[in-house]
Formats: sequence, C-alpha cells, structure tokens
Amino acid sequence: MDKEKPKIVIVAEKERVVYHRFALILKNDFIVKEFYIVSNPDNPPILLKRWLSSIKNWRKVLKKFKPDKIIICGGALISTWIIVLWIRLLKLKIEIISFRYDIEYFRPYPDKLVEKLGHFISRKLEKFCLIRSDKIIHKGLKNELEFLPFYRKIRDKPHHLLREFLDKHVIQKYNPNGKLTKKDGQIHVVYGGGWHFKDDCTSDSFFKIHEPLLKNKCHVHLYTKITDNKKRKILEDFQNKYSNFHYEGYLSHNKFIKECTKYNFGTDFNGFLRQNKTSIFVKTVFSNKNFDYIVAKLPILTNTEAEAKSDFVIDNKIGFSFKLNEYNKASIYKKLSDKKKYGEFIRNIEKFINKYSDNKFVAFIEY
Repeated sequence: MDKEKPKIVIVAEKERVVYHRFALILKNDFIVKEFYIVSNPDNPPILLKRWLSSIKNWRKVLKKFKPDKIIICGGALISTWIIVLWIRLLKLKIEIISFRYDIEYFRPYPDKLVEKLGHFISRKLEKFCLIRSDKIIHKGLKNELEFLPFYRKIRDKPHHLLREFLDKHVIQKYNPNGKLTKKDGQIHVVYGGGWHFKDDCTSDSFFKIHEPLLKNKCHVHLYTKITDNKKRKILEDFQNKYSNFHYEGYLSHNKFIKECTKYNFGTDFNGFLRQNKTSIFVKTVFSNKNFDYIVAKLPILTNTEAEAKSDFVIDNKIGFSFKLNEYNKASIYKKLSDKKKYGEFIRNIEKFINKYSDNKFVAFIEY
C-alpha cells in the first residue's frame, strides 16, 4: 500500500531534468513530491518574495505531506537553505540529503566585485547545507569531497557518487543510415546545453574549444537557448566565420535526444587550451548530457583535463578523450573517422545501457 511507503520531497530553486529523474527513480519505493521555489525561471520573483513563498509553501508541505526525507538540490541554494535551517531549528525528524549538482567551492572566484560577492554567499550556503545534512550526493570524482576546506566536518556522512542519469524511456535505436555523414561523408558532432560564450574563470569559451574541430573539417551543431542579443551576435559572427558551425536553436529534452541520433559524436569539453592552467572545478565537473548522448547511441568526445568526464568515457570505452590542444592536430579527423573504433563504441554503449541499474541510488536513499 502507498500509505506504508516513506515520504520524500525533492526541493530545488527551479525544476531541472535531473531533479525530475530522482522522482521517477524513487516513485516505486517512496511517495514522492517535487517542490520547486521558482515556477517560471525566465521571470523569477525578487529574493524576499522567494523567501516568503518558500516558507509559506514549505509549511503547507509539512502539514499536508509530512515527509520523512528531503533531497535539497542545487545549483542555487539561495532560497532552499531556509528549509534546512527550519528543520534543524525545530529539530524535526526529517532526514536531509544534499545533492550538489556542481560544488560551488570548486568554482573559482569571478573577476567582477558583484559576482564575487554572489559566489561568496553561494559558498557559505553550500557549506551550511552540507554540514547540516545527514547524507550527501555528488557527481564529480569519487574523492572530490576531500578537497573541501571543511571536509573534516562532513567526512563521516554517507555519500553517493551519482551516475543515475540514464532514462530508459527515451533510449533511441542506432540507425547508421540516418546519420548526416551518410549523405555528405563528413563528421558531425553535437553539443546541447549551456554554452560558454566567453572565457571565464571556469573554462575557455566553447567557441575557442570547438574551433580546432571546425578547422579539422568537422561540423559542429549547437543546441542552446539564447535570449541575449549580445550572445546572439557573437554566435552569428562565429557562424559567418565557419560555414561548418551550425546553430540549431533550442529543443525540449526529449526532442533533443531524438535529434542527436543523426550526428556522429556528442561533445562535452571543459578547460583551458593553455597547458599550465587548470582547476579543481575542471577536474570534477560532470554533465548529465553525457547520458543524453548515451541514450541517443552517440559516442562522446571529451578532454583529459576534465578528469571526472574523461574517466567515465575511457573506463566505459564509449568515446574519445584527448588533451584539448590535441584537437588541433590534423590526425584527429582520421581518428574520428575510424569505422572499426566507432563500432566498438556503439557496442560498448549498448553494454552500458544493458547493465545500468538505479538500485544503488535507491538503496542509498532508503537506508
């Protein structure tokens, strides 16, 4: 009976595909409620209004739903930290599980003063929530929590390295005849998600990083949402420079996965082309888009400087990982065109999907 199941609330500033995945994974073992502070991310209310709303609606959740556990998700914790404070101050018998999508402490400080202040606050809220959590979910390197300056305060907390991003409901069939390369004989790679329009403290711009592929006769197809006119102009200028760079617009998650099937590789790069510059953020960042590529039966291109992503790709033998400056080499096109190697990647993707299970994640949440 459903009434015998424990109750869990997934809490976040705004809805994301990965947070909804948690609900889908846990629905067989828990009664699940998703609680998002900002209903319209394109037009978020002012901070004070968000705080008041989160308090008001959280009181309703406590009264009507009475959860046994919550998963505090982020990204941003600017509104959700209040819920952690509430539970601890009132000594409620609710288990707090923190999920860090990216660890803010690993993200370098930006240059602008206002952004520095925002990042300082983000770090403090992250520390506050992690220390007061009962369990921690993270998604970079297995030992990455050890790099936190307050690790000794959280080292005894159970933690889970998240790799449960795969949605079997959207797995696509591999169809070599549906590839664009079948028509023009050229290599086509795709990227979907947030795009770095300029160099910053976390990575060189994705224009700069993908440029070696374009110079080596590969086609690069980009799917991302653009609402800023300056960014649109940067994109248009880059398209004018490279006829083999294609901005494809923005698609919903499921439509994007279907579109991916016509390309040869999915890209997921982070880092700096300068060899002497790296960061713990680059080493630990891991994107759930890798699983979008997997369900689209698409081998992955990444870089060795991004250690968490590189290890995942190499360990599962589902794509190539090179140093960023190696993509400049003329031989790269030949390697990407190797049909035998490509066939191995596709078979290994099938093996990965077949052995995939959510059981470890569910067990971690349950105990």
